Amino acid sequence: MRLAHTLPASAVLLALVAPGRNEELSFHPAQGSELERRFHWKASGAVDDLEVTANEQTVDPALLQLPPDLEFDFEASYGVHDEFEKMDGERPLVLLRHFLEASMHGSGPEGETSEDGTLNGKSVRFSWNEESDEYERSWVGEEGKDEELERLTEDLDLRALLPGKEVGAGDEWQVEGFPLWSAVVPGLDLELAFELKLEPDEEVPEAVKEEIRRFFKESGATCGLVGVQAGDSGSTAEVAFSSKIEHRVTLDPSVFGENMPEEVEFQDIELRLELSIQGTLLWDLDGGHFTSFTYELEAELEGEITGRVPSADLTLEMSAKCSAEVSFEGTAGAP
Repeated sequence: MRLAHTLPASAVLLALVAPGRNEELSFHPAQGSELERRFHWKASGAVDDLEVTANEQTVDPALLQLPPDLEFDFEASYGVHDEFEKMDGERPLVLLRHFLEASMHGSGPEGETSEDGTLNGKSVRFSWNEESDEYERSWVGEEGKDEELERLTEDLDLRALLPGKEVGAGDEWQVEGFPLWSAVVPGLDLELAFELKLEPDEEVPEAVKEEIRRFFKESGATCGLVGVQAGDSGSTAEVAFSSKIEHRVTLDPSVFGENMPEEVEFQDIELRLELSIQGTLLWDLDGGHFTSFTYELEAELEGEITGRVPSADLTLEMSAKCSAEVSFEGTAGAP
């Protein structure tokens, strides 16, 4: 995997011409305070450049029941109202979370689908257990399913993006591995997800899951303090967020087992993923929480596979490219 993190030129220029004192970006909402957070994703993508050849002759993908191109759109949002019942300076010791409305809408080759969140209107209390070094979760009021409860993560604060030390304008720090994705997708705890085996084991071969784990583990991003702006309601730090990741993998088709056609002898599957993210985090230095986090994500996945059909004396080659764009906005403030 190759990583390249480059902050916007404007961020570097501002840091050079407007140096200032060091600041501590820390998470410290006051005990008894409340925050409302809103998160919204909008994505679109397509599978295009689909090419199929048989003995070096171009084949219409429709003859193999493959559509010439696939397009999809996706939009999702959710909100929570948090009450910080007890704090210790680093994390909530007791947090009461009320789940507001959540919804998802998508469209693709198979039509449109819409869904409301199963936690809408429910409340959960997170209580820190010092001995187990993890949160205990319990329903407050109306109860939901146990499997929903165990998948919930307390951190919607983007704490993974904080430097962990005082920084000045122009200073940079790295965010790597699973914690990075807890910020890109607030509410997603990948370590917990893999531990609970939330992915469909019967459909995803172990070799593929290992490559997915490796991708997330080896991912990284650069954060940099652009500067601090003082206002009537306090001081806000602006942090630039940037990541560029390239990941290549070769898979043995045999890992897919019975999911591959028996009449075709497939060779290696080559995959290449390029992903870039550019974003901005605004952090309330006095309130000790983020107020805004936005980013634009672009991804491109290319795949190639070659196989032979001995019974027909055919050599098949197939290649495709999938591209996607994602926009995200997260906000936090007083209810």
